Amino acid sequence: MSAITTGIDGIIGAITSTVTDATATAAQLTTLATNFAVPASPAIKAPALHGYAVGLHKSYSPERSLILSDDQQDLGPLIKSTLKAALAKSQAVFTSTYVGDTGVHSDNGLVNNYCGTGAGAQPSDPTVEAAITQLKQQLSQNFVNWQYPVEDDMLQNMAQTMVLEVFDKAGSGDTSVGTYSINVNQSIDWTLTYGLFSVTENPSTQGLIYAFSSAFNSGF
Repeated sequence: MSAITTGIDGIIGAITSTVTDATATAAQLTTLATNFAVPASPAIKAPALHGYAVGLHKSYSPERSLILSDDQQDLGPLIKSTLKAALAKSQAVFTSTYVGDTGVHSDNGLVNNYCGTGAGAQPSDPTVEAAITQLKQQLSQNFVNWQYPVEDDMLQNMAQTMVLEVFDKAGSGDTSVGTYSINVNQSIDWTLTYGLFSVTENPSTQGLIYAFSSAFNSGF
């Protein structure tokens, strides 16, 4: 399940209805929003490697408590505010990294039942493959809307890079930048801001909050 097919409100409703510890989830979302609020770093030149992602690691703030009622619907506005913070962070990192890029487009979303955290993820793992497929669908939809080139290999490569980046960094509120070289003259510059939060404890499931910003350099 992801925001691709159900929309933000639909997936927020699905997540909040299954959360087993609203207080812990709220604390994690608050921490993510706080981390996303950190100002963007000074300009950093991203290496123009084929689909490569470079993590821009921010200091991880201690968890901050948030007092909520036991009504899990309280999490809905908190998820939305965290998504908004992630999108603002993605856009800020993009403008500070790719100085001079024009036509920047952005989108954000949620993926429920995300594949998990920890090093050693392989694209062939079913849960990892499912997350890659979801983000690939979102990228494809965005690229069509934004009139970017839409090539299956490119979308697969970018989605795989992003999912494995989140997986390996344990999703604790981070931003990555990357450049995908389509050919010698054309490329897509992008930033991905992301974070994971617990939905259920037993069995353990997670939700992925992400925001994606990009610009297409046509070579002209």
